[in-house]
Amino acid sequence: MTWLRRHGLLVGFALALAAIFALALRSAPSAPPFPLAELARADAVGTPPRLEREFKFGLEPVDPAARAERPSDAALAALIQGVHDSLARAMASPEWRMPAVVGSHYYGPPAPMVIVVRDVYLDTAAEDLRRHAACYRLRYRFYELAHVHGHDARMDDQGSWPYRCEIQSKVDRRELGGALSECIESRFEYRVESAPFSRESPPPPPPWPVLDYLEVMRTGRHAGHAITPATSLARSLSTRGVPEGAPLVAHSVVITTRQRTHLEIQTPYGSGPNPTQAFIVSLDRSDVYEGGDYVRYLERVRRRKTPPPTPRGTFLEVEIEFERNVSTRIDEACAKGDDPLALRARDALHADQARIGRLVLAAFAAQGLRHTEKDASKYEQTCRILD
Repeated sequence: MTWLRRHGLLVGFALALAAIFALALRSAPSAPPFPLAELARADAVGTPPRLEREFKFGLEPVDPAARAERPSDAALAALIQGVHDSLARAMASPEWRMPAVVGSHYYGPPAPMVIVVRDVYLDTAAEDLRRHAACYRLRYRFYELAHVHGHDARMDDQGSWPYRCEIQSKVDRRELGGALSECIESRFEYRVESAPFSRESPPPPPPWPVLDYLEVMRTGRHAGHAITPATSLARSLSTRGVPEGAPLVAHSVVITTRQRTHLEIQTPYGSGPNPTQAFIVSLDRSDVYEGGDYVRYLERVRRRKTPPPTPRGTFLEVEIEFERNVSTRIDEACAKGDDPLALRARDALHADQARIGRLVLAAFAAQGLRHTEKDASKYEQTCRILD
């Protein structure tokens, strides 16, 4: 066999494989259209929508030589410890407003905690969610960063399973100036503490495979019932002229190592599993992946050992959030208009949230970081990295 014939056969074989692969791609089922109008009219199950308020700041080292370095876990832990210690020293200050309203004092945990979060964001090909200041994500919480990729590669290894899974949407985001924003947040949480689940009617157990739960998001339904994040998203987008029928695809994946501390206070308005949590302060290091690349990795890793894709970028930010365990019932009482204490409490908590922001930023500055006010959600920052 001559060189030409031998290599011609190889080329022909490669072209045949390529044709088969292309045909398989064309014949593979595509993502279903997101049923916008149907979900906008549907009654939903899940955690009801609520107003979320937070300050969001970007952080970077003052020293230019350190800005290109990805902060290590140890560096993040040291930074949040400095913030935690600063807040602990300020607990007894008479400058806080809320203690005078409810007759109790702020207190905090003995030490910060670490949470590792993986968010898979869906959007249309035209980025309709991004254009209308919305996001729709599948969120997992892990105890360690090493467990994130192990979750997909070793589904039978319980040590790598996430301990929380939830679907979230955020819509109608507004920038209020001074790094403060607000939006409407909705959740569907796979845990007994959250409706529609209970100990008598528990949720599906882990490991909650990513590809399976993305299908729940695309249809907006769990066990035949519309879920609150999907209906909230559909109602917001339908009022903005987004066309019916566009499918939702994986736009991006963000893996965040979150160092967190919080402030607690006894109030008449506590709710949820943590009724005393009033404010959460989070320091996030977020690694950004292109959504299609990550989904293809998830599909391959189910069949054979495959390395995860490389992140496209990393960003560092701090959030100071008025926590829903307290804010939800205060907002409800203020809306009814028959509880004067609720109005005073909400004003006091807004003032205290601003004070926490000043204390937190001063603590970071003392450790060699400077801040920038953020006018963008985590999803929008992710999009900017991928643009």
